[in-house]
Amino acid sequence: MSGHKLFFGLITHRGSRFNDAGQAALAVSDLAARLEQEGVEITFLVSDRDDYSPDTFPITRRLLFSSAISQAWIEFRWRRYLATGRGDFVSSLPRDSLVLPLMACSRLHSYLGWNLFRPAIRMPGAEPVVRLLNIDLSHLRVYKEALDSGCESIVVIEDDARALDPETVSLTLLDLIRRNTCGEASFINLSESISKEALGVVGILGDSDPDQPSVTTCSRPVTNTVCANLFNREFVLELFRDMMNRGLTPVIPIDWRVNRFIMRAWKMGFLNGHTCTWVEPGVFIQGSMHATD
Repeated sequence: MSGHKLFFGLITHRGSRFNDAGQAALAVSDLAARLEQEGVEITFLVSDRDDYSPDTFPITRRLLFSSAISQAWIEFRWRRYLATGRGDFVSSLPRDSLVLPLMACSRLHSYLGWNLFRPAIRMPGAEPVVRLLNIDLSHLRVYKEALDSGCESIVVIEDDARALDPETVSLTLLDLIRRNTCGEASFINLSESISKEALGVVGILGDSDPDQPSVTTCSRPVTNTVCANLFNREFVLELFRDMMNRGLTPVIPIDWRVNRFIMRAWKMGFLNGHTCTWVEPGVFIQGSMHATD
């Protein structure tokens, strides 16, 4: 294992209940130490800054409106992308077409509220948009540091990722590194967040790899949130470029920025059916969605 470089990036923020006593940073640091003992060279970054500036991203009604509509549209496009992968593109179209305006109305209400005459900064979507921009900026910081580090394998973890068994996590990562799975795959989902049924990926996730029983292949790239993923350098580089070129407005959650990039990369041929795998069961669980006590 000597000579392999692995970057660990932890996404958190001041006041996070998942890292209020430094517990998330300590857990990832402990995991990094376990891997270092096995000869893996670790570069570690905790991104806990709130870099949002109202001078750079002023909150306006137009921003809130466009962000709500953009998120609903991307969610609709993702549903169609998944439907194509499942083979029910035509049969699911009426349902998805009905869901689109409902999602748009729901997003608009959650961002603008009922009183359209109040200042934009006091509208219900202002605080969530600022939070999402801080998360975006933190991810971009981690991506840039990861690329600058020269590491070929990059683990990005959000602070609500919980390793139920740190030893299992370290052994799984070591096995992925040893087999170069993280070099051959653009990204590997490591977390248990949303169920496969709720995600709509049943029929897209395939069988487990005979050589790696814990690794499940996908007929097309699909994600299970950005809670905990292992990326290769090329994927992070292209994702970073995509986010920088598109800009951060309209504002959408980072999960959907990644999904939007995946759809584009799939269409361009950068990603294919061999570039995404899942570790099942996930070695992390998303604490904001599941109780871990």
